[in-house]
Amino acid sequence: MCRLTMFVALGAACDAAPMPVSYFFVNRSDYVANVAPPALAAMVRDYADAARRASIDVDVTVYGYASARALVASVDASLLFFWDRVNLTYATILSNVFRYAVLLARGGVYHDAKMRPGADALRSLVAYLERYDVVLEENPRREPGSRNRKFRNTNMAAARPGLAYFNATLASMAAKLAAAYARRPTADESRKVVFHLDSHTAFERVRRDGKHKMLMAYACGGEVPKPNCTDAADVSGVVDGESWVGRKWRLETAGDIAAAYNAKGHWSTAHERIFLDDARPPP
Repeated sequence: MCRLTMFVALGAACDAAPMPVSYFFVNRSDYVANVAPPALAAMVRDYADAARRASIDVDVTVYGYASARALVASVDASLLFFWDRVNLTYATILSNVFRYAVLLARGGVYHDAKMRPGADALRSLVAYLERYDVVLEENPRREPGSRNRKFRNTNMAAARPGLAYFNATLASMAAKLAAAYARRPTADESRKVVFHLDSHTAFERVRRDGKHKMLMAYACGGEVPKPNCTDAADVSGVVDGESWVGRKWRLETAGDIAAAYNAKGHWSTAHERIFLDDARPPP
């Protein structure tokens, strides 16, 4: 009997849909034509090859500006007020809104457009989604001497569809957008506001204390270990009856996709206002 309802290994005796895999790419120079770099199509082919090697049936969808906007509207149409007014220099905000909406609507896996797993990581991801409702990524980097084990959502998150977890995360993101828009930050203030609207919103319900917005656990070690510290490979828990796990994932990077996205410069060096005065015309 198949435990999963949203995807199934190829050849298994179970009637289920492929695992949704969702990407988002916006061409910041021309969001209407939204031409994607050839490397993105090549990466999708590589993803499909990795899935075949892992015997996993996947449905890879690359959302452009228009299709991502339509999906967000299907989940919460009120978010379009902000979607249409975010300066595309800061399109990372649209990516953050989209990832929560698509995980809520479709489940499966969200990846940043520059990332994909190999066959082994994909096979492991399937196994984890059999056991947990939400799968998040632990940041593999750690400051020297730090015992903080941190989340990282920029690259990957996975979930079953329709979870209260991402419904609440999307609501939190909407509230942050409304507060930021009410302030109408200047160009000088905008970069700081983007950090507040980043992908760490996904961790608010599972972080381990209020001081570190990314903290998933404390690693043990040192003369006085932190209470409830852990050196286990996985850190897990339950929130509102839904299970979650954080672990390290070995993802592969396609640097030329990131270079194409940042051709106009990275938002962290921008000097522009985060919100437009008027709504951007729909494509």
